[in-house]
Amino acid sequence: MLIVAEGPPRVGSLALAVRLAVFDAGGYPMQMSQQRSRRIRGVVSLGTGVAVSVALGSSLLYFLWVASIRDSEQIGQLSIGTFVVGLACAFAALMLAFSMIRAIRRAEDGRALLAALLAGGFAIAAALALAASDVLGKLAA
Repeated sequence: MLIVAEGPPRVGSLALAVRLAVFDAGGYPMQMSQQRSRRIRGVVSLGTGVAVSVALGSSLLYFLWVASIRDSEQIGQLSIGTFVVGLACAFAALMLAFSMIRAIRRAEDGRALLAALLAGGFAIAAALALAASDVLGKLAA
């Protein structure tokens, strides 16, 4: 995709406005629907999405399995389960932060904002899970 300015910028009362035309690889102007479809894509790559999904899914399944067990080792196992959930959320937050940086470098503002919001949410979830793991670990001891 090639972005070319059409004509000199016009000076308005408050801001500088530049009219832009967006061209595809063949040199033809892109339609608005093509521009929109090129902008709305996934926030993370497929490999990262699969890795995060597997990590979160398996750690949450382990956590639910441990929660169903009723014995003297349950608190210690819940501590390990919440620790693994926290690590998976921290991994997701880190991958989304890298995705946000890539989107910023490519000037994809919407994708960068979405990645930043998701990364913040996963970072908060990681902090909560790791704090819960610490509390459960102290209770188990």
